[in-house]
Amino acid sequence: MTVPYMMLAPLIALAVTAVLLLTLSALAPRQRIVAAALTTIGLLAACGLILWGWREARTVFGGTVVVDALAVAFGLLGMATVIVTVLLSLPYGTTERWESGDYEALLLFAAGGMLVLAVASDLLVLLIGIELLALPLYLLAGFPRGRETALRYFLLGVVALAIQAYGTALIYGAVGSTKFSAVAAVAVQKGGDTLPLLLVGLALVLTGLGFKLALVPFHQWAPDAYSGAPTPVLVILAVGTKVAVIAAFVRLLYGAVPGLQSYWGPLVTAVALITVLVGSVGVLLQREMGRLIAYSGIAQIGLVTLALATGSGAGARAAFLGLVAYAAATGALVTVLGIVHHPGGDSRTLPALGGLMTRHRGIAFALILALLSLGGIPPTAGFAGKLALLTAALNGVNAWVVFVAALASVATVAAYVRVFLSTLQTRPDPSTAMVQASPLLLVTLLAVTLVTIIAGVAPWVIGWSGKLLGGGGF
Repeated sequence: MTVPYMMLAPLIALAVTAVLLLTLSALAPRQRIVAAALTTIGLLAACGLILWGWREARTVFGGTVVVDALAVAFGLLGMATVIVTVLLSLPYGTTERWESGDYEALLLFAAGGMLVLAVASDLLVLLIGIELLALPLYLLAGFPRGRETALRYFLLGVVALAIQAYGTALIYGAVGSTKFSAVAAVAVQKGGDTLPLLLVGLALVLTGLGFKLALVPFHQWAPDAYSGAPTPVLVILAVGTKVAVIAAFVRLLYGAVPGLQSYWGPLVTAVALITVLVGSVGVLLQREMGRLIAYSGIAQIGLVTLALATGSGAGARAAFLGLVAYAAATGALVTVLGIVHHPGGDSRTLPALGGLMTRHRGIAFALILALLSLGGIPPTAGFAGKLALLTAALNGVNAWVVFVAALASVATVAAYVRVFLSTLQTRPDPSTAMVQASPLLLVTLLAVTLVTIIAGVAPWVIGWSGKLLGGGGF
């Protein structure tokens, strides 16, 4: 069998760059600028190879891997989140005196896991991608010295892996194969003695994915992990992980078990609605920004899952638009937190943002725009994303369920208003962090803010660019 090297080229680029970074870590551990530049080059090279080698839809490696428009769109979005993480990490790591190389290599390994999930068309490949993404994240969540929250994240992650692996074994026992195409062929029949075994296996696999997405009731790890993680890591932890696992979620539900939508649809709908409600209530109770971002992500992913519960192509496209909006707004929020950071201070609480409007109006405006987008206020990307998600859900989910989800989503605006009001305080708290508006952070903030504006004013640009880059829709 001829090895399709072009299909592997993005992963090879990431792996080679990671090895170079580990070598740099051993020879020159303090060269942070070189490490950040090398990491960015590796990620951009992977993006270029995705556009070059994945535009033509192909099934390779015996049907276990599929490259198509969905892989291109979600792969590029995942790489973008890692690039933002690298840009935020350079000034943050310099201030905190991190050694270079190891941290950046972990980011690249996680990026490789994202790409594997985007192209997985086999349950075993799905397991490999999940762990290739998760193992670096366990270390990044407690970087550089390790923390209790990171250990808790690891232990719960191992349990989730075991559940998913057991579900994979049950599906193999029911079907005789782990390929999505083989599972789909059996699922279409909707009968026989193997159907209960297949349904139980599917439920366990979805449980494993639900942990990575922080769907209720598998969300308990997220607030603690986000609260303890370094500020730049919040981007890949809160956004990058969700992008990659949602891609795998779409592959599994739409590619392996579309014939069982009448079984998994109500279950996914119920979990999605509960997730939106829990996430929305959780956001209202938070004053620490890491935990607020965690619950905000839980609520947003609940809406995305609600759209995917329909099993329609419109739901998948709405999910991508919703993820773009969520990624841009969360990226902007985390960038602002990085700007107001200083060593030894607590810059991730509401008092730390006090008086930001008087200290730096431009940064405060970007923060407010991000908060408006997370709240779904027009004309931001968040409004376009939530409107697309709710509209898609209406075509396959009970209207009352969509109405309750919409009300819960609107209720989160109160939490974002509280953050906004903290920026208007005329007398900042004495512990308020200093504004360190480095050019790199300002450029990053400008980029994600522009995405928030463009996707809000002209959301069709996201779909148009996805078709252009991917060579077709999905």
